[in-house]
Amino acid sequence: MATRTVLLACFIHFFSLLWQSLASPIEDCARLSRSLPGLVFRNGTREFAESITSYFYVQARLLPACVVSPRDAEEVALAVDFLSKTGSPFAVRGGGHGSVTGAANVARGITIDMRSIADVYLDHGTATLKVGAGATWDMVYNRLDPHALSVLGGRAAHVGVGGYLTGGGISFFSPQRGFACDYIINVQVVLSNGTIVNANATHATDLFIALKGGSNNFGIVTRFDLRTFRQGDLWGGGIVYPNSTFEKLLGTFTSFKQLESFDPFAEIELSFVYLGSSSTSIATSSLYYAKPVVNATTFMPFMLVEPQLSNTLRISNTSDFAKETLALSTQNQSSVWATTTFTMTSTILSRILPIWQASALAMNRMTTITSSMTFQSIPPPPPRGMPNSLGFHTKSSPEKNLVLCLISIFFEDTKSQEDLELATKDFIRAVDQVAEDEGAEELFTYLNYAAGWQNPLHDYGDEVLNDLRKVAIEYDPAGILQKQMGGFKLS
Repeated sequence: MATRTVLLACFIHFFSLLWQSLASPIEDCARLSRSLPGLVFRNGTREFAESITSYFYVQARLLPACVVSPRDAEEVALAVDFLSKTGSPFAVRGGGHGSVTGAANVARGITIDMRSIADVYLDHGTATLKVGAGATWDMVYNRLDPHALSVLGGRAAHVGVGGYLTGGGISFFSPQRGFACDYIINVQVVLSNGTIVNANATHATDLFIALKGGSNNFGIVTRFDLRTFRQGDLWGGGIVYPNSTFEKLLGTFTSFKQLESFDPFAEIELSFVYLGSSSTSIATSSLYYAKPVVNATTFMPFMLVEPQLSNTLRISNTSDFAKETLALSTQNQSSVWATTTFTMTSTILSRILPIWQASALAMNRMTTITSSMTFQSIPPPPPRGMPNSLGFHTKSSPEKNLVLCLISIFFEDTKSQEDLELATKDFIRAVDQVAEDEGAEELFTYLNYAAGWQNPLHDYGDEVLNDLRKVAIEYDPAGILQKQMGGFKLS
């Protein structure tokens, strides 16, 4: 009898704790609904379903207790201040393109959907673009292209502004102009206590620097003010090749990365793709030249590689190229992304290719996948006096000698998520081992491509990481954003 009594007490205590963990967010949703009438949506409503299904990848489509859709910074402040006092887990989403589960959505918590804060306003007098954090890059380019202006933004139309910029950002124009975050002039941000501040080069400067690469650890960004630049049409597009061209393409990209051939107007992504459904492999080169120069000399070696399965090279505008990238993207599937960086050597790519090929075949034995391995350059560091948090010294030249490697896996069998994450982790470890063998290792993990198990903020270096922690303590002393939000943390 005593044993039964103890077991019953344990059973009741367990379910009491479970109910408390579930009840708190549910109660918070009810209270938020009274403070923000018509802006809080629960499961079963059309607005809730639309928000969840709009995430680009299936693994991000968690089911929160409710979705809050604020329309301005003041409503964000109200929600964040309230949640900071309840302890309930919460997340903030913009475009919803990220691949890390739990970074922009939260199961059984409260998700703040920023997509109603998406105004794009061009100040012609100062050539400054004010962009709501819930906007996507197609909205930005559609606003700027008619004025022959641009900003450093995403290369795919559907990518959200907020997460992209706070993670650094690589653009069509990055070889010449740097990371996208370096063109931020001002950030409007809601702190965890509900205070709204503007961070820039003269006010809250430490916060301003931290937000340029430090992700969601300091506050909820509601608006970015971006520096524009003159930019008319450019030349670009993509070439698709059969697998017989792989070795030639590796040599061509290796030559492209030679220091003496650096062209600041040339941006390229070289990808190798395995299509598990047909057991075939192809390669693609996405080429962009920031001037309307047909058949730019820098890219001629890639254009001369034959045979070609398709070729879309043309003169067009940024909006068009971003839409083309979206059309080629793999939506409504699960995905795994991971990344690493290394210094270019004459042999490193040819050593990595068979590792990827073997990895793709092994993953396809788990479930049908599409595997893509992409090589591209790292942008240059910011000018002196305009720092970001990404860790590159102002005198370094990562754009000339470093290569960013991205592996992305797409699949429909959601039960294979964990196994494919482990296999991807093994692939990254193998690439890092090759880089170490060649004396080419580089401690940089690009946050916007990183897997959940990677530590991009730590890879910025101890000095930067310590600075970021100091900023987090100053602006979020209770550690609300470290404890109640997901994503890449500073601990």
